Amino acid sequence: MLRFGPAALGDIEAILDLLTHYDMPRAALEPYYRKDSSYRPEHSWIARDNAEILAHVRIYPRRMRLDGGVVRMAGIGNVVTARHARGRGLVRALLERVVEHVDTDDYALSLLWTHVPGVYATHGWRPLPQESLIVQVDAATHPGEEAVEPGTEHDVDAALALQEIADAHRTGTLLRGRDEWDMQRWRLDEGDLDLRVVRQTTDSLRGYVRTRIRGEDVEVLELGAMPGDVPLARALLGASSRPARRLHVTLPPSLRAAVLDHEIVEQLPSQLMVRVCSPELLVHAIGGALQERVGASAETVSLWGASGPFTLTVDASGARLDSVSRTTPLDGARSCSLLLYGAAAPAGPNLEDRPDATRLRRLFPPQDTVFWPVDRF
Repeated sequence: MLRFGPAALGDIEAILDLLTHYDMPRAALEPYYRKDSSYRPEHSWIARDNAEILAHVRIYPRRMRLDGGVVRMAGIGNVVTARHARGRGLVRALLERVVEHVDTDDYALSLLWTHVPGVYATHGWRPLPQESLIVQVDAATHPGEEAVEPGTEHDVDAALALQEIADAHRTGTLLRGRDEWDMQRWRLDEGDLDLRVVRQTTDSLRGYVRTRIRGEDVEVLELGAMPGDVPLARALLGASSRPARRLHVTLPPSLRAAVLDHEIVEQLPSQLMVRVCSPELLVHAIGGALQERVGASAETVSLWGASGPFTLTVDASGARLDSVSRTTPLDGARSCSLLLYGAAAPAGPNLEDRPDATRLRRLFPPQDTVFWPVDRF
């Protein structure tokens, strides 16, 4: 008899065995569960046939910055079905239960990365652009005036302090502490600390970069630099390059100029998807910023969430959801892009066909959005 629901403590060993059906060794996936202090068995949702676990979806509860506010975000990952049970729609049925849970458990948004978007689109996730570049840099062309040197364990807390400041107003970045940093090293198989830094004082940093070797490329997991400090970002990228290896880079718009057009070898397709789980919680988080933008005037726009259209009214009294729609709602994919990137951002939505384009641009200016690879789940 098939049953769907959250896992219990006694299910962890069976879940780890099931995850090997990714065609990856158990040792590669075990740190996600053994070394992640935030993991709870109920974050794993499973399809069970009697005693056998046939499918699994994990929720990664995270706090994410969004347009100056912070929202609770449900990351979705480790989605797998046992080989002999594939083709029975188990993941789709499991996702239905997961969606019901996240929509009623104080999550404003849900993010995931996937190469099979159709599976998730039926449950309300929408594709989101993400610029991920393969670049070939010559360290000699990225020298800068900064002295980049290998980091040590002593520098981790200073890097976290800089990250908190540099990413404070970047949409898409996650709030994290030292426990999460250490866990990421296990999860991402960084091995020895692969950290390069630019010092400001003995105990503080001006910049840093975290990388790992991935196949034939060097993946830039995260780049710590203040918005607009392009020379520093270029110096850090140059220090990250290796002979005969390319860099895999994801950057926020304020640092995008650190990569020159002629250095780009390939732009990878986006695998990112987002779901608006609770417009109410989302508006609560960013309402202050929206109110500042309208001042004493008022604006009303209609957007689309996972459960359907919603109307947002912003005036001097605040931001709120309204039951009256005065315009045709912006479709789901463009609504998600608007909320995460802003109207006039490079990855923002095309609004040329919208009579409310001016209002949308006023309410949602460009964001310095980035989803650091180190935070993927």
